[in-house]
Amino acid sequence: MRHWWIGLTAVLLVAAAPAITRWQVEPASSAIGFSVSGGGQTAEGGFARYVARIRFDPDRLSQSSAIVAIDLGSVGTGQKAVDETLRSAEWFDVASHPQALFTASRFERLGNNRYAAHGQLKMRGRAVPVTLPFTLAISGGDADVAGRLVIDRTRWGIGTADNMANDQVGKEVTITVKVKALALDGTQS
Repeated sequence: MRHWWIGLTAVLLVAAAPAITRWQVEPASSAIGFSVSGGGQTAEGGFARYVARIRFDPDRLSQSSAIVAIDLGSVGTGQKAVDETLRSAEWFDVASHPQALFTASRFERLGNNRYAAHGQLKMRGRAVPVTLPFTLAISGGDADVAGRLVIDRTRWGIGTADNMANDQVGKEVTITVKVKALALDGTQS
């Protein structure tokens, strides 16, 4: 008879634990961008469409997670020919792999409102481990995040078949993330 009481107590304790805060990204105040150097110039662009599922609490990092799906077809550089090339089979291969997926499964506190999201970035069917360092400012129910990550595009097979492109476009791509999010499950302090 005693065992049912222990089980019930465990269930009640789990049910009473507060849920990790879910955050809703405000697209009008957020951006995922990139820059790459080549041929003596730097090209910049971004992605107009993406969705994010973020559960984050700076005091409960082990229970936090983030998944961001980026519509690669929404790439924009301000140059139509470049955008079409990026969507092609040689680069993002949007016809076969329409999205990039960033999944953060572990977070680390670096100090002074700085964190690192450890996970993987999947593009063109290849998942590669990445770490996104970011700053975080939470005020009430609002969060502001800014992060920057440098990747080697060839690890995903992006732009590798065209030798001329490899000579003209740098392998290192800087990804920048600016996020404004609202707490859905109450406020943070």
